[in-house]
Amino acid sequence: MTGRSEIPGGAVSSLEPRPEEDRPRAVTLIGVVWLIFGVFRVLSGLVGLAIWQFGGLQEMSAGKGFFSELPGGWVLRLGFRHFGVSLLLQIVVGIAIAISAYALLRLRPWARPAVEAFCWLGLTFVVCFGAMWVLFWTRVPQAAARPAWTGSVGVAVTLGICGGLAAAFIAMIRSLRRPEIRGAFGRP
Repeated sequence: MTGRSEIPGGAVSSLEPRPEEDRPRAVTLIGVVWLIFGVFRVLSGLVGLAIWQFGGLQEMSAGKGFFSELPGGWVLRLGFRHFGVSLLLQIVVGIAIAISAYALLRLRPWARPAVEAFCWLGLTFVVCFGAMWVLFWTRVPQAAARPAWTGSVGVAVTLGICGGLAAAFIAMIRSLRRPEIRGAFGRP
């Protein structure tokens, strides 16, 4: 017995796992990457929450301090004020990512659009995060009395990292939309 339920007419139930040899290599790569990322997000969120709660960061973020000196410091201050909630959200999202990635590896039909949605969210985040850091790096050297080239280097590094991540998200989205990948999930 293979553990798969046959439906009259030779079809296989979509609730049962498909054999690994039926899984395209791109699905394996994307699924493993997202599974590792999801587990990392959960662990990172748990460690961050422990440090936030027991390491004194909660009290430090209540004051203005360092953030007042930076241009755009109000954004950082706002982020730190709600850091505990964002860590809890990170844990929940990490669990959802890990479950979706595992289901993608098992070729569950709902997992492909779920992982694609995470790719779109990741792409949106990278673009917004990159824009924020470019804005930050174009203003910090003047405000902090640092050489102007530090801003240029910061912008170049930000664009390089965010550009690479954006390209990876776009490649995953394109792969998940290919007909042979959709066909592996039983959808044309």
